[in-house]
Amino acid sequence: MDDDALLALASDLVAKAASAIMAIKAAGFAVERKSDHSPVTEADRIAEALIVEGLRAATPDIPVIAEEEVAAGTAPAHAERFWLVDPLDGTREFAAGRDNFAVNIGLVVAAPCWAPWRCRLQAKSSGAGLALAPGSAMPPARAPSAPARHRPKALP
Repeated sequence: MDDDALLALASDLVAKAASAIMAIKAAGFAVERKSDHSPVTEADRIAEALIVEGLRAATPDIPVIAEEEVAAGTAPAHAERFWLVDPLDGTREFAAGRDNFAVNIGLVVAAPCWAPWRCRLQAKSSGAGLALAPGSAMPPARAPSAPARHRPKALP
């Protein structure tokens, strides 16, 4: 599948998931809590099922990492590229009856990661592996101190 076809696939699945989410919002729903105490609804689960089934059927060679599956302990093996799905980004807003939420599907082929407490940027590109980016040891911008419960533990 070329890039245009992949984008069309993701766009179609986003629209289907959004339609299902809006139908659930109109009908009413219960809010549950995951093990990390974050909210989850029927809309999260149904939207994720629609998206994941569609992606796996159309692109069986590309693994899918989806929020609710990961929360349940399911994650695929490492891959050079993968689908990343947040079926209802903004569940708290959705559950509160607000409209500030989105359906997210991304095809990850390069994944930079900034670890500000270590002053390091790691970047991954196809075939290049994970590496420390040149010049990434600069100090982070000064920011207010985080509450103790949000501070990272000391790293080796």
